[in-house]
Amino acid sequence: MANTKLNQTSTTMDTSKADDVEKMVTDNDRKHELKGTDDDEVVSPASENEAGPCSKAWTNALIKIRKPVSNAVVFTSDTAAKNPKTTVILTIAVALVVFVIGIFTNFYTEVDGDILFTPTPSAVLSHGEWMADESGFPSPPRWFMMTVHADGQNVIPLAEEGIGRVFKALDIAVNVDGYSDTCKEATITMQDKETGETTCRIHSVTRFWNYTQEPFNTQLANGDDVIEAVSALEYPDGTPVDEMQIMGNVERDADGKCPFSFNSLLNSHGSISFFLLSFRSVLSHLNLPSVLGSVLSHFLGKIVSAQTFIINIAIPELEDKALDVEENMLDILLDLQDQWDGEAGSVFRLEVFGERSFDDEFNRAIIDDIPLVPLIFIVMSLFTCFVFYKRDWVYSRCMLGFGAVCSVLFSIIFGYGLLFIIGVPFTSMTQVVPFVMFGIGLDDAFIIWGAYKRTDHSKTPEERIHITMEEVGVSIFVTTLTSVVAFSLGSTSSVPAVYWLCAYTAPTIALDFVYQITFFVALIVLDERRVAKRKRDCCTCFAAPAGRDAATAEGGVEEEEEFKSEENGLDRFMVWFSDFLMIPAVK
Repeated sequence: MANTKLNQTSTTMDTSKADDVEKMVTDNDRKHELKGTDDDEVVSPASENEAGPCSKAWTNALIKIRKPVSNAVVFTSDTAAKNPKTTVILTIAVALVVFVIGIFTNFYTEVDGDILFTPTPSAVLSHGEWMADESGFPSPPRWFMMTVHADGQNVIPLAEEGIGRVFKALDIAVNVDGYSDTCKEATITMQDKETGETTCRIHSVTRFWNYTQEPFNTQLANGDDVIEAVSALEYPDGTPVDEMQIMGNVERDADGKCPFSFNSLLNSHGSISFFLLSFRSVLSHLNLPSVLGSVLSHFLGKIVSAQTFIINIAIPELEDKALDVEENMLDILLDLQDQWDGEAGSVFRLEVFGERSFDDEFNRAIIDDIPLVPLIFIVMSLFTCFVFYKRDWVYSRCMLGFGAVCSVLFSIIFGYGLLFIIGVPFTSMTQVVPFVMFGIGLDDAFIIWGAYKRTDHSKTPEERIHITMEEVGVSIFVTTLTSVVAFSLGSTSSVPAVYWLCAYTAPTIALDFVYQITFFVALIVLDERRVAKRKRDCCTCFAAPAGRDAATAEGGVEEEEEFKSEENGLDRFMVWFSDFLMIPAVK
């Protein structure tokens, strides 16, 4: 029995040795294939006979291309591994310096929707540039709009209060800083009844009282009908009324005064000025403009319903001056809006809109989205810490996972700074770049770390980095190249918002690759030195408890290696998930 057991043991040992020998041969062959780039051709004789000359030439061409790429990646990573502290400090400093230079040189934001989303070149832009720069036509005004409404209710029954609020809002708007000086250069003008000076044209119901509140207050005091006044078809100076410019959704009480319905015509054409302009050219020859007003007023009747009072101010297009005036008007009128909203028992509300409002909202959106960048940084840091975490003070790698996220962050900072220096505008679309980068930029870090863990633990970290980059360096370079090419092609789009986004993303992806083979590689070496000194993860100033060290010393190298390869939570989940997928019912 003893001899039988001995023979079985011997046979088992021989089989084990044979397996070891076979494994060593396989490993040697694999290493030879990895190093086979030094040869001119690595196609085996069998494959030479089977493959055609084109296939052989293609394979050798790829090998020749692969060799310099692999050498460059390995050399860069080796340099970073041999000088980890210098690499970390240098890469961080360069990214921050480039970013700061970009901020203080050519950084600017582009929020003009016409520029962002209009294809370039296009007939629209070329015609607009001709009209603005070459035609000699006066620039169209910047219309500033205010509306006084009652949340969709009819404002006519409350016309006295509503028109009073229109006077108040308009008086505040025209008395802001810079309004008078800017309106002296207006292209669409009217005469100020109080000063006699030329000023910006205003369309509102206040024109029935020559834009002055005193006649309005006098009419109220005398008990005159305000609704009768705003129902007139002409202003006091004889100008036809365009109801669409001063009120919204107007309805008149014309039933029974005409054999056909004027309300139906008003609904079709939207304004009584359609009728006035149709007849005025004829009646003007007869010098009977008042006849037109009286006849149509009789048939059309009073205004019985309207949803809003509208105020339009024609501010001249004077670039910075106009923008400043609009900003001042918006600031003070938005305060008035909040005041009205807080009044108890009041149904009237104020809404304001300037031509700069759209750009202001773009700027606000950019500013409001800035906190999302640190938020995604925190979320990805927590995820990578979970992936790199192990239940031990020493062999847990949370700080290394955090460093992987930082490598993406610094590549984003570097990329932004570089594009700022070049002069590519920052838009709301380019804020997508951090989300794209944190989504795809960590892939290389996981690939590098996975390959590093598979290397021989008895070698030094620098040697293991060399082996790792020989194995995966070209792979991550190719994946990076494909992404860069894809976004580079996107930068040929005719839509500025799209090609500016791609212009930011393409170089940032390339920089992320550089940071992975330098910054992250250096962090791996530093973390390995921490492990060698038995320092705690996340608290490198403190040594780990002696309990695990003593157990490792007693158990020998086998226990240490077993502990080093301990699975983390994500590993256990993936093992369970793969087993779950292999269940016949699931397959």
